[in-house]
Amino acid sequence: MIRFENKITHETVIKSGLLLFAIALNTIELFIPRIPFFPWLKPGLANIITIVWIIRYSFIDSLLFITLRVWILSFYFGFSFITFTLGYSGAICACCAMTICWNIFGKKKILGTIGIAIIGAAFHNAGQLLAVYFLMAKNTHLFYQTPLMLFASVLFGGIVGFLVPVLINIITEISYKKYDYKIKIPESNTIIIPHIFISILLLFLCISLIFISNTSFLFITAVSITLYVQYLVKGSISTLLLPLRRFWLMFIFIGILHSFFTYGIRVYPFFPVTYEGIHKTLILWIKVWTWIQTSTVFIYYKFHIFLFRGLQKLFSQYRSTLLAGLLAAEYFPAVIDLIRSDSKKILQMFFIRPRYILYEIYSSIINLIITQQEDKL
Repeated sequence: MIRFENKITHETVIKSGLLLFAIALNTIELFIPRIPFFPWLKPGLANIITIVWIIRYSFIDSLLFITLRVWILSFYFGFSFITFTLGYSGAICACCAMTICWNIFGKKKILGTIGIAIIGAAFHNAGQLLAVYFLMAKNTHLFYQTPLMLFASVLFGGIVGFLVPVLINIITEISYKKYDYKIKIPESNTIIIPHIFISILLLFLCISLIFISNTSFLFITAVSITLYVQYLVKGSISTLLLPLRRFWLMFIFIGILHSFFTYGIRVYPFFPVTYEGIHKTLILWIKVWTWIQTSTVFIYYKFHIFLFRGLQKLFSQYRSTLLAGLLAAEYFPAVIDLIRSDSKKILQMFFIRPRYILYEIYSSIINLIITQQEDKL
């Protein structure tokens, strides 16, 4: 494992603030009502930070940033294979597309941040749409929503691109002070080898489910995972019903898409539901249920620590960003409480006085990091 120096630099403070800011913007989006048939469609405000990161740092550093962002957000709200895959696929596609556009056109001032953000939003939506297709749909009717996705990309991407220069100015304004002092590095928990083995085995199972369509096997797997989860949590109705409580829109979407838009023998002559559609719906419901239930197992066996160890090996040259990830993971709950306590005002003011809201959130996050670190000295 990489050993970090017991020191925080000005650059680490800025990166920690940006990472927490991106996560805060993701959290704000959770308070925006979802469209029933498009549960994954959202403004993508975190792309503001992604573009800033691409402009200030390298492409590899940006990949590490989005990995840390999705990782922290996923584990705080309950890691599951499906939510992580959907979030990460869109983020990766957007990051790659925006980096290419910035290096080829942005640096030469051929394309501005608005154009880059619109392209990023389009690729983000495309990445998520493809992930939904391979994980939950495999039904070409899914792509009928492409025009809506393009419209949303232009609308939300335009907003994001407009706010990028605003945030860059805010960072410059707030970052006048240099921070350079000793800190207490968050301790890294140890991982038990059997826990690593179980986590890897479970991850392999989650990936394998994408290619399996045998109903009996899927049902036995779902029951086995559910019973094992209940054993770990010593019996919990809340955990048992987690998929339905938090992802009911996803189940409805799958049911409507396949039941009504799958060719086959109709259940009733004048009713568009087919037996083949019901069968596909059942299969995908079982898969999604299993993927969500595994979130408890991943958390129990501290898969997030194993994941961060892997990031340390892959991105060993980007220590400041890795340290920023550790700090962000430590202070994330406090930032979430800050956002939740005033979520309605933030949403109302965001589209009226965006610069004011961006300044207030970012300055509050930076002050939180510095205050907490000074208290530990």
